Amino acid sequence: MGYSVFFYLSKIGWALLAPANLVAVLLCVWLLAKGFEAFRLARFTLGCAAAIFLLCGFLPTGQNALYYLESQYKQPSAIPGKIDGILVLGGAVDTQGSIISGRPEFTDAVDRVLLAVELARYFPKAKLVFSGGSGNLVNNKRTDSIDMKIFLKNMGYEDFNVIYEDRSRNTYENIINSYSTVTPKKGETWILITSAFHMPRAMAVAEKLGWGLIPYPVDYRSDGGYVLLPSKFDTLDNLRSSQIALREMVGLAAYKLTGKN
Repeated sequence: MGYSVFFYLSKIGWALLAPANLVAVLLCVWLLAKGFEAFRLARFTLGCAAAIFLLCGFLPTGQNALYYLESQYKQPSAIPGKIDGILVLGGAVDTQGSIISGRPEFTDAVDRVLLAVELARYFPKAKLVFSGGSGNLVNNKRTDSIDMKIFLKNMGYEDFNVIYEDRSRNTYENIINSYSTVTPKKGETWILITSAFHMPRAMAVAEKLGWGLIPYPVDYRSDGGYVLLPSKFDTLDNLRSSQIALREMVGLAAYKLTGKN
């Protein structure tokens, strides 16, 4: 499957599978079924909507799923004395917010950027790669990499050894395009920085490619363990956690089925 076809199918498919969107679609079907007096279909769709809302909005399903993903890779207990490169995956920039404000705006994943700059200070000779184009179907002219370049310039950071990879639209392209851009030599040591819940998918692609990256997960979202009840009664927050976790699991499955990991 071509990169572009996979990209568009993944966006459309996720728009239908996202828990909140799926509940909305089921409720629309329920209303239509009631209007056409298809009462069995109406009861079924309403029951499915209620079950999804209960599972993802009231129970700690999302938190437990996030913890499962985040526990796959730990932060390194020690880092080698020589690092040749640091790869930072996109997702830390709110490009739409940046368009509105005219300056770089960041998401909850800003820890990716903070750790990258911190490590780059320790290893000034290491290449620093920010990989991120735009994953939006519309309003996709502004990219993560553009905002990162502006941000580092505003911070007075000398970016002579920084590479801005701005073609990637998803995780698979992040790894593939970065690899072809830097062409790491045998024996080089590279660190991969991304959100903890996102690390399994990124590492699976890298391992399939044969790129031995050291995972350095950040941006933890779970409660740090499996729980029976959510830590707070916040339906929207629970839905968001479920949405993040389900998206990663669907992404892992889709990459596996299409041979990307």
